[in-house]
Amino acid sequence: MRVVIAFVLSCATAAPVVATARYNRPLIPAAAGWNRIVPDALILGAARPLRYLPGVAPEYAGGMEDLRLLDAAGRELPFLLIAPRSRKERWIEGTLSPGSPARDASSVEMDLGTIREVDTLEVSGISTPWLKRIRLDGSGDRTRWNVLAAEATLFDLPEKGLANRKIAFTPGAFRYLRLTWDDRGTARVPAGYQLRARRHDEGTAAPSTPLPVQFSRRASERRVSRYRLLLPAPHLPVMTIELDVANRDVDRSATVTEARLTGGSLDPFTLGSARLLKTESGGATASSLSIPVSFPESGELELSVDDGDNPPLTLISVRAVMPPLPTLCFETPSIEPLVARYGDANLNAPHYDLEASRAALAQRLSSVPEARWGAGSEQAGAYVSDDIPVPTGGLLDTSGFSKSRAIPAVPPGLTSLRLDPQLMGETPSLTDVRIADTHKHQVPYLVERLSSEEIITLPISRKSDGSHSIYRLSVPLEKLPPGSMLRLATSSRVFERNLILQRPAEPARNRQADRLEQSVWRGDPARAQDISLPIPEDDPSNLEIVIDEGDNAPLPIISMELMVKSAALRFVHPGGHLTLLYGKPGLAPPRYDIELLATRLLEAPAREISLPPTARPVHPAASESSLHLFWAAVAAVAVILLVLLSRLLRRDAGLTEP
Repeated sequence: MRVVIAFVLSCATAAPVVATARYNRPLIPAAAGWNRIVPDALILGAARPLRYLPGVAPEYAGGMEDLRLLDAAGRELPFLLIAPRSRKERWIEGTLSPGSPARDASSVEMDLGTIREVDTLEVSGISTPWLKRIRLDGSGDRTRWNVLAAEATLFDLPEKGLANRKIAFTPGAFRYLRLTWDDRGTARVPAGYQLRARRHDEGTAAPSTPLPVQFSRRASERRVSRYRLLLPAPHLPVMTIELDVANRDVDRSATVTEARLTGGSLDPFTLGSARLLKTESGGATASSLSIPVSFPESGELELSVDDGDNPPLTLISVRAVMPPLPTLCFETPSIEPLVARYGDANLNAPHYDLEASRAALAQRLSSVPEARWGAGSEQAGAYVSDDIPVPTGGLLDTSGFSKSRAIPAVPPGLTSLRLDPQLMGETPSLTDVRIADTHKHQVPYLVERLSSEEIITLPISRKSDGSHSIYRLSVPLEKLPPGSMLRLATSSRVFERNLILQRPAEPARNRQADRLEQSVWRGDPARAQDISLPIPEDDPSNLEIVIDEGDNAPLPIISMELMVKSAALRFVHPGGHLTLLYGKPGLAPPRYDIELLATRLLEAPAREISLPPTARPVHPAASESSLHLFWAAVAAVAVILLVLLSRLLRRDAGLTEP
């Protein structure tokens, strides 16, 4: 009865809900009275983002101000968002005794003195370096044992920067903990080390369960692995990206980036970088494959890994780790489903009389029944921007554009069109680029500058004039975008050569060779050394590389590549046939209202497409003046043919007269 009265009184004081939210989500209580539930990725990605104070352990500071709960009658139901609690860790140092000996294993038992609720075991006092596989069991009476960790790995490798001396397990009540070392292939751990167990405190918030991340490999330059990462939703408070890789040994640097709007275009923004480490010994694996990141704004990230001289990094899985999340608490008179409404950026945080119960509720939070989320209007991985009100572009005067490219026809939706080196060389500023539909209406877009480069592999053709090797560059483009580089790779490790990039001499025109770049290329016995040279934008096919071999054998060149800056156009494809137009000098850059929706365009993963490889002149039908000239030329040719035919007929008639 008291629950019903409290519910009625709270509903009577609740303000009416304005139906401006974008999303609705069923919420099923577990019981009448108080319930609790943790927001999932779908709500976190669509509601106002969570905020945390920076630090080693981020502290919850608010968010989800637009969340409202409604009962079956549409009445607003008060609720509280309880911040995750953090308390100082408390450790127990028990009494150690050796366990039963075995041929390939050794063990030690820890007596906590009495039954204690624990969740972590820590090992210390072992001389470094060490790497061991272990098994952990727990018991209350030393007779019946529960497996806490069937197989795990502990290690401390200072020279490699790797350490993990703790093993976490499902909280339980135990007096005895038994740690078993796997001694197969490794020496036994000498006595004298210490163990301690951490007391489990239900008021101490644990990190949330890592979220699985979809990933796919992207084309990339040599010695770099690039992956596209798709989070379950945008605006998630992700603090770490964790990797699982198939490679046996790893020592590489990695960076996570996302696109953000700066100065009218989408540019790569670095969220975090780290050194990835992994090593195997005696069947055990030590690794540190986590990348700390600042909270992403979008749901699409890029992971780039410097492979060096190693094979490409092979990912098995990717996880996103969030800090402890707040708990949503509400009181209901029945188990009838409720509705969570969210997605209105203009709503302020509600304030209910339930605030008076916050402190008491937080103390007994673990005893409150746990509700569950129902299927919502948005599903996992489907946070697409179908409802984005993209402004329609104005009519486009297609006259004057010298180039056009057909854009692949795809279903309507958010699309990223990657531009190729040919287009980037012909119009590097992209100011004259337009997208037109079949009715000559412009399709608004945002330019996305990509962190990855387009790679063009050049054929290697060597000739010699004695002590010099000469390589003529066969560049398939007439122009290159600014910042393009030529990269050479060799299989040699010990060498030193003078290298010249030049335009070749033209004896027929009495022209000497024109030196553009000169450099010294030195090898490194430890690793292969490439060399990169800036290459001019104009006439790149009329170039050659001259290597002064001295008295040495010719330096073996194993690859010759052009690295070209790349970009993409991000837009909402209306479906059907579209045309990309460019090549109109003097045209001012477009100004689209779509920039105001940049955040929404980055929330969803875009379908990635590419241009067909061949450009063609604009069809005469695209220009009225060109059309008139075409038919005038046809008419002129017809008149000339008629005149010639008339003269021939008159001459033939004169020859046949008697």
